[in-house]
Amino acid sequence: MTGITTPPGGAASTDQPPTAPDAADRLITAEEFLAMPDDGLRRELVDGRLTPPMSPAFGEHGEIATALLGRLVPHVWERRLGRVYDSSTGFVLARNPDRVRAPDVAFVAAANLPARIRVRGFVEGPPDLAVEIVSPNDLLVDLEDRVAEFLAAGALAVWVINPRRRTVTMHGPDGAHRVVGEDATLDGGDIVPGFAMPVRDLFAWPV
Repeated sequence: MTGITTPPGGAASTDQPPTAPDAADRLITAEEFLAMPDDGLRRELVDGRLTPPMSPAFGEHGEIATALLGRLVPHVWERRLGRVYDSSTGFVLARNPDRVRAPDVAFVAAANLPARIRVRGFVEGPPDLAVEIVSPNDLLVDLEDRVAEFLAAGALAVWVINPRRRTVTMHGPDGAHRVVGEDATLDGGDIVPGFAMPVRDLFAWPV
């Protein structure tokens, strides 16, 4: 689980952007969050308030994310299924107060792109698929909250990858979830048609 470096796109503004201390004293919007000066810290926005800074992800976290992206991106690109995003991308999950989350990996189907993608700014709305990778310092309750937030906003699936247990928990909008191990295969189902990847390949680089 990572966050957004403020701002992820270096958004320009003719107005004086709010500073982090000012934002800590009042509720801010996703647009104000995006316009903040880059302090090099990774944060998210929850109910109009900045989260505490997040430390960089550990090595295995990055390897898992890259392994998944390395399979998912070409599959989606070649079939024109939509777009894939890494952990630097913010998704606006709620408004008034605003909530911006950055999953480790995300996918938005082509049919949903016109309503969600802006030329500059966060993605408006949830990804169709959000992927979270468990870090050693993540609390179970925080992960559960993140999963619930994505699903409540309209995500069709959330995959939670646990490096220590070498499992993937696949959550659906009906509240059901399924845990699969290394011998199973990740299946994109109706969300990412045709995508399949052995769970084992998430954790086993060839060198």
